Amino acid sequence: MCGHPDLEYKDTCMQAYNRWLETFCGAQPNRLLGLAQSVVLSVDSAIEHVMRAKAQGMVGMLMPSRPGYAGYDHTDYDALWQCSVDFDIPMCFHIFISDDCGVKEVLAPKRGYGASG
Repeated sequence: MCGHPDLEYKDTCMQAYNRWLETFCGAQPNRLLGLAQSVVLSVDSAIEHVMRAKAQGMVGMLMPSRPGYAGYDHTDYDALWQCSVDFDIPMCFHIFISDDCGVKEVLAPKRGYGASG
């Protein structure tokens, strides 16, 4: 799912996964802690996902290393970071949740600095 090229499809799959995870973690909420996922089609959609994740009882968000929108250093993301703080939902970034999931591709910089410096 993470490597699927169609971002809209991938977003729909991740939202279905988040609903499943809500039910799974809901069976033992004191023992099972969920991290919701987002494709980040836009900053507004990511903010909606954070708010929905909080309502679903998730404890954080698992974000793609390469979002569907601009890079995370873009100032548009300031609203998402503030939302994360306001809703107490930490952001976790996983290098293999991207459209090009190979280690070599993920570590190579498309812009800015590569993960290896």
